[in-house]
Amino acid sequence: MLAAYTEAKRYADTHGIKIYNATRGGKLEVFERVDFDSLFDKETEEDENSSTCTDKNEQ
Repeated sequence: MLAAYTEAKRYADTHGIKIYNATRGGKLEVFERVDFDSLFDKETEEDENSSTCTDKNEQ
């Protein structure tokens, strides 16, 4: 399995593609690690959760 990730990284690197490892824990160190939670904008998430109904049929 590690060979497949290594090949994916080689392909990505030669084609200008960046792959990050955002998993929590694990032993995969082929890709640069990033914090999973930092990938999402909490402000945007809060806006989506507080949407209001604008459809007159649903009022």
